[in-house]
Amino acid sequence: MQTIPMATTSAQKKNLRYGSIIAAFLLILFLAIGYIWLHISTQQIEYRLAAAKSKTEQLTDEQKRLHLEYSALSAPQRIEEIAIKRLQMRYPSPEQKIVMDTNRGRS
Repeated sequence: MQTIPMATTSAQKKNLRYGSIIAAFLLILFLAIGYIWLHISTQQIEYRLAAAKSKTEQLTDEQKRLHLEYSALSAPQRIEEIAIKRLQMRYPSPEQKIVMDTNRGRS
């Protein structure tokens, strides 16, 4: 049987220790890179979410404004005023009115 000198075993232990330190360093490095990537991704998503909320509020305000404008434009008083003043329309006289019997022709 051949004996291994102590210097070789000590060198192997030293190499193993350096390898373990390098592996631990690489693991910590990869974890740090992963954490930074997640943090940046989270910030980007938060910015997009804030922009979407802002756009939603803007569109909601515009919808309310348009609804009010529609209500004002479709008011019967406004339509009557336009018909009388701009289109020079008037209510029909009793002679111009024709009453139709909707029950006629039904059995």
